[in-house]
Amino acid sequence: MTKTRRPLFEFVARHRYAILLGIITAVAAFFRFYLLGKLPPGLHPDEAAGGLDVFQILKGHIQPLYTTSGPREALFLLVQAAFVKTMGNTSLALRTAAALLGTLGVVTTYLWAKSWFGRRAGVIASFIMAVSPWSVTISRDSLQAGMVPLMATLTLWLYTIALRKGKRLYYILAGISLGAGFYSYVSFRLFVVACLLIAAYTFVFKRSFYKLYWKPLALSLIATALVVLPLAVHGVRHPGDVGSKAVGTTFLDSSLNHGKPLNALIDSTVKTALMFNVHGDENYRHNLSGEPALNVFVGIMFILGLLICLSHINKAKYFALLICWLGVLLPTLISYDGTPSFLKSAGAIPFTLVMAALGIGYMLDRWYATFPVNSAARTTGLSIILILLMLTAYQGYTQYFVAWAYSPGTYEAYNEDASAMAAYMLEHHTTETWLVVADSSSAQVLDYLTHSKATYRRLEPSDVTALPLDGQAKKFLVSEQYKEVVLATFKQKLPGGRLSAQYSRFNDKELFEVYEVTK
Repeated sequence: MTKTRRPLFEFVARHRYAILLGIITAVAAFFRFYLLGKLPPGLHPDEAAGGLDVFQILKGHIQPLYTTSGPREALFLLVQAAFVKTMGNTSLALRTAAALLGTLGVVTTYLWAKSWFGRRAGVIASFIMAVSPWSVTISRDSLQAGMVPLMATLTLWLYTIALRKGKRLYYILAGISLGAGFYSYVSFRLFVVACLLIAAYTFVFKRSFYKLYWKPLALSLIATALVVLPLAVHGVRHPGDVGSKAVGTTFLDSSLNHGKPLNALIDSTVKTALMFNVHGDENYRHNLSGEPALNVFVGIMFILGLLICLSHINKAKYFALLICWLGVLLPTLISYDGTPSFLKSAGAIPFTLVMAALGIGYMLDRWYATFPVNSAARTTGLSIILILLMLTAYQGYTQYFVAWAYSPGTYEAYNEDASAMAAYMLEHHTTETWLVVADSSSAQVLDYLTHSKATYRRLEPSDVTALPLDGQAKKFLVSEQYKEVVLATFKQKLPGGRLSAQYSRFNDKELFEVYEVTK
């Protein structure tokens, strides 16, 4: 070995975990930013509603919650506002924020997992998270739920570092992170409940802990309280805004449980338990319909990791991992509408994958114990694990960028027709007002994408019959679902118009019709 190569190998060996984290971060970024302008296709009304709230921020209306379409916490919207300001009101601008925060969530998962269970667990968990279709799909969708993994793991890591280093700055930062999480998504509140249960566990079994740390912890909680204060004041003034999303469609909803709430809860619990390895979310916005959250290898290792946690539940870190996992699963456990929901349970992603990493680590340790001196056998065991992890990455890529990307259900889930109408209006720029016949769910998509760029008026099919069509130049866009209802009216009132069908860029499905009448 030459002298010039030896320092390189020494550098790689000394900084191997930092290099691995850099590679994993690059992989996570690739999975979240690749083809982000095309996938997901279209724009869902929930995403567009967030974009309309962003417009309020850009006008200087800063508040803890926004209510264009149900209450939305401000933190995610503030990040989106920065990209909409620089990139314009496009779907890419909204989703770039989500992809960036999703990538950062992979990094904070590594930092937290390493601080609790060692570097190997951190590397494995963060790599699986980087390529997991569950995580990737949520990270590329511009909804707030994808921010919970970042805020939860960042908070846990900062508190861990604060306790180890004993510096007030870290306690303050941890408190700020905990408070900021309240502005991310409603399920973060259940993570806070899990943290309170961990604190109670510590008080019962390790009461001396608080004698040593109560002062810096009190300082941290003061920081949390100051951050949460604006939201608390808003909640007092507008209690319906803060609590409405928490009520939702739960197993207690009589319109869903048919008078049997306990049966509904059992059914929801079973579906949630099966979502990891058997049958997952059927909503194409969150998943390739019905596919489990984990592949076979990761799923088996997750079960093994769960058993490890249960067998070590008397140890604080395993107890805390279980409680955090259960806490952030509660939104889908108690829901009885669209269960299991990968979106509502997004906060469970890092905790689930850390359990899988513990299972993989246990298998490696058992293998090494079986072959303590046989280097060939030890290398074989490690190679098998590495191959399975590479296959996990391949499966994640093909499930999202091939199977999900080319599924017709994906395009239907994201209101491709409304997004295509907006694109058509922007491409065929005119000072005239477009007349659009579409359903109400399309309005928010059109409002966001055409904001300050085009003018349109949405019509119901019944409006077309009553509309005074006086022979002036008119441009109509008609959703495919309404064309049979209204096109005959157009031809009768405005004969001689030019009709053209518009099709999906991704398949041959007709999206809408253009009916244009000139003077």
